Amino acid sequence: DVVFSMAPNVKEYRIPRATFYPQTELLLETFYCGLAAYSIVRHGDGSDGGRSSSGENWRAIGDDATTQMKALSENDSKWNFEQKFLLLQAERAFTNGNVEEAASGYDRAIESAKEHRFIIDQALSCERAALFYLE
Repeated sequence: DVVFSMAPNVKEYRIPRATFYPQTELLLETFYCGLAAYSIVRHGDGSDGGRSSSGENWRAIGDDATTQMKALSENDSKWNFEQKFLLLQAERAFTNGNVEEAASGYDRAIESAKEHRFIIDQALSCERAALFYLE
C-alpha cells in the first residue's frame, strides 16, 4: 500500500543523478525502485494490466534496474549483487506471466542470498516468493 501511495510522486523521492551521493545508496535505490516498479505494473489501478503508457514506463524502470543489477553481478561483485539480480529477474518473469521461470527465479534468489549470507535479501526474496504463490 505504501508503494502505491508514493508511486505518483516517485520523482520527488528519487535521488537526482547529478548530485553527489554515495554509490551504495544509488544502487539500493535502483534495486528497490525496480521491485516497486514491477509490482506497480502488475497491480497498477487494475484497469489495464500495466499495458498503458504509464505501465510501460514502470516496466522500463524495472527492466533498467534488472539490467543494472545483472551488470553489477557479472562485472563488479557476484557476491554482493547476484541475489538482487535474481530477485529482479524473478519479479520480471512474474510480471510477464512466466510462472515457471518466476518460481525458479525466486528459488535461485533465496539460495543465492543464503549462500552469500545476505539475510535481509533472503527474507525479502522469501516474502516476494510468498506473494507470487498467493497470486
